[in-house]
Amino acid sequence: MLLKYFDFLNENDGDYIKSSIIYAGGKFKLLPQILHLLPQNIHTFVDLFCGSLTMSINVKSNKTIANDINKNLIDLYKFIQDTNINKIYQYLYDQIYKFELTKCTEDSFNKLKTQYNKIGNPLDLFLLHLTSFNNNMKFNLKGEFNSGFGYRNVNIKKVESIDFFKRTIQEFQFENKSFDKISINVNSFFFVDPPYLITNVPYNLKWKKDDDLKLLNYLDEINKIGGKFAMTNFTQHKNRINSDLIKWSNKYKTIELDHQYTQMKDNKTSETKEVIILNY
Repeated sequence: MLLKYFDFLNENDGDYIKSSIIYAGGKFKLLPQILHLLPQNIHTFVDLFCGSLTMSINVKSNKTIANDINKNLIDLYKFIQDTNINKIYQYLYDQIYKFELTKCTEDSFNKLKTQYNKIGNPLDLFLLHLTSFNNNMKFNLKGEFNSGFGYRNVNIKKVESIDFFKRTIQEFQFENKSFDKISINVNSFFFVDPPYLITNVPYNLKWKKDDDLKLLNYLDEINKIGGKFAMTNFTQHKNRINSDLIKWSNKYKTIELDHQYTQMKDNKTSETKEVIILNY
């Protein structure tokens, strides 16, 4: 069953919490359409592909498990979670001054990138993603950060928001696993925002058809034990159609979302169908 949901609230930053991490594919603009569809009284919220943590920090639950295959990203979250806020601020301000990031140049960006790839301090990654192209967190096969410079400066207000961000994620359980290694539990609600197979944005390129099919089987297993899930995805993008997803989704409820992503070049809304698929 395909429904449409276009009668949504206007975006209001005061109604939702913006993550201190900017991450491609984040769901902040879709929160007014998604949150009211989720179950009430969630015991354990499992954010299977947590990315920026936008969903994790805006969904009420007794427990939150945030998982992502990106080890560098999860290391950053754990570091913020476990480190004294004054030490975090001191390090960030020292780095901003040292590399002149309030007036960031490509040279200073590359120097910070070199330092991060050599030493691996997670807070350097935080600063790099604020100044990288489209806030991408791209890594090569050696695990080195290799996003390009985005011709942007560090926003001090964004840095200072890390205190609230730290308090918000303090009780989260972070995991760095392949999605199929996360245990299925009937008391858990799974929110699934995987890489979209039929797009070519950088963070999706490693995701293949076999991964898509494995994920669909994993969600079927959740359904078999009586668990609940919600998955966002594209069924169509430009001249590409995810026929396997469409066929699979027929056994569940599919709601079409109204969307607009500024980071997707030459994206035409009429040629793209983004949906949320629910098994309840």
